[in-house]
Amino acid sequence: MKYALVDIGNTAIKAKIFKDDNELSVCTVGSDHESLDIFFNSLRIDIYIISSVVPRLNKVIESVSRSPLFFLTHDHFLDLKIAVNPRESVGIDRLVNAVAVQHIWNANALIIDVGTAVTFCRVKKNGHYLGGIIAPGVHMIRHALFEGAEQLPLVDFPWEEPSVIGQSTTEAMSSGLFYGAIEMINGIQEKIKKEDSKMATILTGGIPSILIPHLNHDVYHRDLQFEGVKIIAKKLKKID
Repeated sequence: MKYALVDIGNTAIKAKIFKDDNELSVCTVGSDHESLDIFFNSLRIDIYIISSVVPRLNKVIESVSRSPLFFLTHDHFLDLKIAVNPRESVGIDRLVNAVAVQHIWNANALIIDVGTAVTFCRVKKNGHYLGGIIAPGVHMIRHALFEGAEQLPLVDFPWEEPSVIGQSTTEAMSSGLFYGAIEMINGIQEKIKKEDSKMATILTGGIPSILIPHLNHDVYHRDLQFEGVKIIAKKLKKID
C-alpha cells in the first residue's frame, strides 16, 4: 500500500510518502493550485491522510484531488479526554501531537511545538489533554516588526548566535528574535512546570537548529506530528 501523511500548517504543507511501512520520501508542497494538482493527482497514492489547521486549503484540495482523501477531525480523537471547551476549538495538530506522546511515552508531558505559532500543550498519562498556551512564532514576530514599524527592515532569523547588544538596527533585531524566542519558550515552560516539575518536555516543530541547544527540553522529536497521524491512521484501519 502506498500512502501519504500530510501536515497542513499555516506556513507550509509537509508530506511523507510511504510504501507499506517504508518511508519513500519527504517533501514540502506549494499551496498554489498547480502544485496541489500535481501532488494530489500524479503520484499514484492509494490514500492521503491529512492533518490540517487551514480549512481554506482543505476545500481547495477537495476540489482539486481525484485521489482518496482522509481528513482527520475531532471525531477521531474520542480516546483523548480533552479538558477544553469547546473541544472543537483545539487545533488538530495539537491533538495529533498528544496522541503521539501518549502512544510513544505515555507520560505526563509538556509538548512545545514551534511553528507559525508556538504552542505549549499539557498532557497526562492515558490520554488526558489539559489545554495549553498559544504564543506567536519567530516568523510571525519578524513580520509584525516589519509591518508595524515604518523604519524597521524585514530580517531573517539568525543562522548563528548573535551578540546580545546589536551594533546596528539589523543586529539589534536579530538579537531580539533570537534571545526573545529563547526567553519566551523557556520562561513559559518554567512557569508551567511549577505545577509539576517532573513532567517531561517534548520539543517538536520546524525549529532553527541554532536555537535547539538553548531551549530546555528532554526530547526533541521533529516528526512528532507525522508519528501521530500514522498512529491514528493505523488505528482507524486507513493504512496497514
